[in-house]
Amino acid sequence: MQNLIAFFQRFKIFIVFSLLQFFALWGFFGLNSFPRAVAYNKTSLIFANLHQKQQKYLDYFQLQSINEKLLEENAMLLKKIEHLQSFVDTIQLEDQYASFNFIPAKVIHSTHDRQNNYLILDIGKKDGVVPKMGVITGNGVVGITYYSSENFTIVKSILTKNINLSVFIDGITAHGLLKYLELDPKHINLTGISNDIPLRRGLKILTRGSSGYFPKGLVIGQIDSIEEIEGKPLWNLKIRLGQDMRRVDHVYIITNKNQSELFEVLDSIEEI
Repeated sequence: MQNLIAFFQRFKIFIVFSLLQFFALWGFFGLNSFPRAVAYNKTSLIFANLHQKQQKYLDYFQLQSINEKLLEENAMLLKKIEHLQSFVDTIQLEDQYASFNFIPAKVIHSTHDRQNNYLILDIGKKDGVVPKMGVITGNGVVGITYYSSENFTIVKSILTKNINLSVFIDGITAHGLLKYLELDPKHINLTGISNDIPLRRGLKILTRGSSGYFPKGLVIGQIDSIEEIEGKPLWNLKIRLGQDMRRVDHVYIITNKNQSELFEVLDSIEEI
């Protein structure tokens, strides 16, 4: 206790000065708005600078994870570029693709949870779009144009019960028809394939090109499940679509300068 009293006696002048200084500053900043605002702004700037430096350190330590994410995204982009390049090369090299052209369009509305689904595009007759044109993305087939106004187009989705698109299995001569039998936007059924043909999951399903809507060899999807149909010598094949129909944003409309001639030939066959 004596030491404490001795301490106060020794430093009483300094202690009294410090208290008076504190009350003076408190009164100055408390009663005057301008210096209080200046002090607040200075304090805010100090904290902002400290936060900025802290964020820089955090960003530095997160660089590895950010770089890994960028590498993954670049790998995905390279795969897409490679796929699109092979797609373009195929169109340029093969004679059967010479009659086809591609018109880009944006999807402004679409459905995927109905028995008969559709898409609406932002281009129409003024852009050269008419009914019965194929519609695709870089991932696969989307549908066939159904109706065009001057500025818009309705596309009959591949998720439609009467789409009946002729396709074949990659590496196998067998071909059949696509049918949308289940309300599943990720899958479609392939019918007409005999069950004496050996198949496996993962085989690609490609357009046959017989209708004129699409060139031969465009991707539809791949075999996801194989089952026998009871009482019939056929496979029940479920195809996982290459294009997720719930996430279609941009498409390409296919024009075929020989399509009218092909339709005439097909019509003449029906008359035989």
